[in-house]
Amino acid sequence: MDSTTGPDGTPPPPIVGPRQDIIRLIEAGDFGGAALTLLFESIEITFDELRHELTLDLEGATLFIQRLVNRFLNELIDIIRRGVVEVTLFIEGFVSTVGGGPEVGLRLAFSIDGQAIATILQWLMSYIGHYLQNIGDDSAQPPAFPQRVVAGLWVSVDLFGGSKSSRVAVQFKANIPLFQSPENRLFEWRIHFGVYVFTKNDDGKGWTEDWWFHGTIVPIPAIRG
Repeated sequence: MDSTTGPDGTPPPPIVGPRQDIIRLIEAGDFGGAALTLLFESIEITFDELRHELTLDLEGATLFIQRLVNRFLNELIDIIRRGVVEVTLFIEGFVSTVGGGPEVGLRLAFSIDGQAIATILQWLMSYIGHYLQNIGDDSAQPPAFPQRVVAGLWVSVDLFGGSKSSRVAVQFKANIPLFQSPENRLFEWRIHFGVYVFTKNDDGKGWTEDWWFHGTIVPIPAIRG
């Protein structure tokens, strides 16, 4: 019997996707709020589903946690596929030119794309399921961390100039395989580049990007004789 099934072997109810209020948070760009709302919703729904099946022992706790994690992560993966392009952490510095002219600066960013995030969550769901199903069995081998995630990790450098409310930038962005040695490289490297203008939103919160052009460089496949 799978650990997500009930005591009588019945499978869990199907995942139906996020509610409209969660979708509205996604459309507004509030992915953190959507995830938090989804977590509380998952706890409530899971408890209601198992209200008459849970037992006050390890088996009951395992069933609840497994069902909760399965529901929450599957729904979260659906959210990511609906709108999360990437998650970025960046540092930025700029200076003003002599005489109060335009600002010039540089941004260094590290990001992970939505597909890589979904892959990590799928692995995490499998890992937690494996752990719960093999409590006390140290010989059981957990699922390996997916190596393909490295292809979704990116480093970018943006050179920009402009005012406090509008800037023009040139971006060069490459995924981690580019920086690996050929003998250790398991996945194809890619380089994105382009020029864009970004302006501060009217409400003063965040920026809006408008790309003038962008392109991608990929390796030329080796010609085999």
